[in-house]
Formats: sequence, C-alpha cells, structure tokens
Amino acid sequence: MTIMPAPLKETRPAEEVIQAFLRLRNAASNLIIDSRTMIRPIARVRHELMWLLRDLTFMTLEEIGQVLGGRDLTTVKHGVEAVADRIAEDDDYRREMLFARAVILRGPTPGLTPDLCLTAVQAVLNNGDLTDAEARKAALQLMEVRRG
Repeated sequence: MTIMPAPLKETRPAEEVIQAFLRLRNAASNLIIDSRTMIRPIARVRHELMWLLRDLTFMTLEEIGQVLGGRDLTTVKHGVEAVADRIAEDDDYRREMLFARAVILRGPTPGLTPDLCLTAVQAVLNNGDLTDAEARKAALQLMEVRRG
C-alpha cells in the first residue's frame, strides 16, 4: 500500500498576495507597507496583510518583516497573532478574512463580463450564509473588481 504525502498548502508569490490584498482593501502601498504610522485602522490592515503572507506563502516572520518595510520579527509575530486571535473570537471577522484569502487565491478575474459580474453579485446577495452587511460588502467588492 502506497501512502500519499499530505498536499502542500496552496500558496501565492508574496508580491501577488500584497497587490491583491491592497486592491481588495483599496489601500495604498506607501501607507500600509512603507509608513511607520500606528493609527489603528492602518495597523489593523497591515496586521491582516502579515497574517495573509504567513498563511499564503512559505515566508518566515523575518522575511515578512523585510517585505513590509523592514519591520522586526516581534512586530510581525504580534500582527499575525492579533489577527489569528480575532479570527478565533469573531465569526464575522473570520468570514471576512477567509473571503480575502479566497479572493487572493482565486487571482485576478480579467474575464469578468458585465453579465458574469451581475450573476456573481446576485449569488452573493442570495447567499444565506452571509449577513446582509457581508453580502453588501462582497457585492461591492465584486463590482470594484469589475471596474478594474
């Protein structure tokens, strides 16, 4: 009997994760990556990006810190843990982060025609697993992807 090895986790290149996440959050690279600001909303988005890089790449915490403006290992560890803790405690936030992860893994959608976009938006709005706020947010994100 041959035992198959466990499949490797699905990954993306760091630059692809960063660019896709910044587009998804409609955030500027200079504000999230290069800036040293500790304003809570900006730091939160930066922490989410750290978590996604840890989850979707094989990068070490040190490498993530270097890619994100030369941040220190403990800063990255804190950011990853903060997001992981919030995911464990908050179902809405967990769904939001899993949605972001799925969008990044799916990659760009260059062939999103108006009809396909409308179908996707309708499917999201009719999804009973999402709250009204989540469905609206996802629908708006789909429309943003369509606009490019």
